[in-house]
This record gives sequence, C-alpha cells and structure tokens, in this order.
Amino acid sequence: MGHPIALKLNPKRGKVASPLKSAPQLKPTLTRVMPAWAESSMRLRCTGRLCCIALITVWAVATAQTPRAHAHDWYPLECCGDRDCAPADTVVRRDDGSYLVTSRGLSVAIPGDYRNWRQAPDGRLHVCLRQLRSGSVYLICAFRGPGV
Repeated sequence: MGHPIALKLNPKRGKVASPLKSAPQLKPTLTRVMPAWAESSMRLRCTGRLCCIALITVWAVATAQTPRAHAHDWYPLECCGDRDCAPADTVVRRDDGSYLVTSRGLSVAIPGDYRNWRQAPDGRLHVCLRQLRSGSVYLICAFRGPGV
C-alpha cells in the first residue's frame, strides 16, 4: 500500500499543480503490554478496593438494620439476660396492695411489700420476666418511677 498523495491547487489558474507527497504517516501502535508484575499488582489493588467497598457496604447495611432496644440500654445485666425486660403493658392494683403486671404477654403478681423495686429512668413501670419450662413466670427485677 502506498502513501497518500496530496494535490496542491494553483490559486491563479485554478488548475492542479504538481502532486506533492505528504509526510509518511505513522502506523498505529498496538496497545502496550504491561509486565506481568505490574498486571498482577493492579489486579491485587482492584481486588483490595472491591473488598474494602464490600465490607463497608455490609457494615453499613448491618448497622442500619439493627433494631435498637432503647429500654435495654439502661437495664442492669443482672436483670436482663436477653429480652427479659420490657415496660409493663398493663398494671392492676389489687385490693390486697399487690400489682398484677402484664408485659410481653406474660403476667406476674408483685406483692405489695416487694422490697426490691429499682428506679426506672423514664418514670414507667418495667418488669424483667422469664417463663420457666414448667410454664410459670419468674420475676427477675421490677422497676418503677417516682409516684408509681
């Protein structure tokens, strides 16, 4: 294949002047081939970045979807093993001075002379209850606010 030829017009006569050869064009070069060590290093960097992005994404999704048990933040560990503590759903004061407390579907009677009341920071009545294998309900801790 030969080199392209450019023709020069003579502006005075409007005729084609002698053909001039243009400078030879360079052939396009093929893509550079990276050395093997550079290619493997680039793969490792890309893989490392992808792993970091994946870990950050998983962490962000996990923390965003973790339900917050605000009340459990203040219950003492000796009272609340896992999800034993909750605010009372209903409280009925009986004629004998005891309380019939229902929380999370479990009911327990707290005697009127119960001496282990703890202070509830939100002023509500809270109980930590555990259902035993026998089916009975065990009172672990009870909390009440002032005036309750």
